Amino acid sequence: MAAQIRRARYNEYASLSKNYLLGLSGMGIYDAMKLCKADVSTVCLGLSASMGAFLLASGTKGKRFCMPNARVMIHQPLGTAGGKKVPYVSDRELG
Repeated sequence: MAAQIRRARYNEYASLSKNYLLGLSGMGIYDAMKLCKADVSTVCLGLSASMGAFLLASGTKGKRFCMPNARVMIHQPLGTAGGKKVPYVSDRELG
């Protein structure tokens, strides 16, 4: 059974332009794609934006496709940080 699963192809279809969903779960989807031993085909239909473009590019090499009228939008990485302010400690204070 495990050998059959490894040889199977995994195809994923999703509308990947909604940043509020993919911003939270995009890296989880990426991790699942990389854990899968089978080839992962990715196809862009319409628009793959932001994390959707990242996931599109994360498919197995040679199995990443865009339809003729599809669009892919990429941008600089974005991020935020949160939590309590921690006082800066220099090397001199530690040693």
